[in-house]
Amino acid sequence: MKVLRKLFMLAIAMLMLQSCGEFKDLELVTINSVNVNKVKLSEVVATVELTIHNPNSHKVVVYNADLDLLVDNKKIGTVKVSEKIIMPAKKDAKCKGQVTILNRETFKVGSSLVQSLDFNKLKFKIKGDVQGKYLIRKTLPVELELKR
Repeated sequence: MKVLRKLFMLAIAMLMLQSCGEFKDLELVTINSVNVNKVKLSEVVATVELTIHNPNSHKVVVYNADLDLLVDNKKIGTVKVSEKIIMPAKKDAKCKGQVTILNRETFKVGSSLVQSLDFNKLKFKIKGDVQGKYLIRKTLPVELELKR
């Protein structure tokens, strides 16, 4: 009888965990602001504020992130987020990160930037892994593309 009770409890627990669902990708809604902090010959460092939508039914907490910044699918720099960000379930959240744009990489894609002085035509993407929590603490893959 005890074995049957344990099996029943295990089956209930598995059903509850299964109902939690899979992690859905976060969505980059907009780039709110970019403030340049430092300009050097080799790099530009800026603070960027983004609005990100969490389509999941549970909140997502980001503790740390090291991501690549891509323009037209070419890496031009990195994005680092070192402060804790809480993204409520099925809502938008604002977050700030430090962007380092490597001038050497930017010159490689410079023709795209110069040809398209209208930044609305450029495809911005942030890609990489974040250390965060979605039900349990783990590394989450992130690929955010600015939808226009």
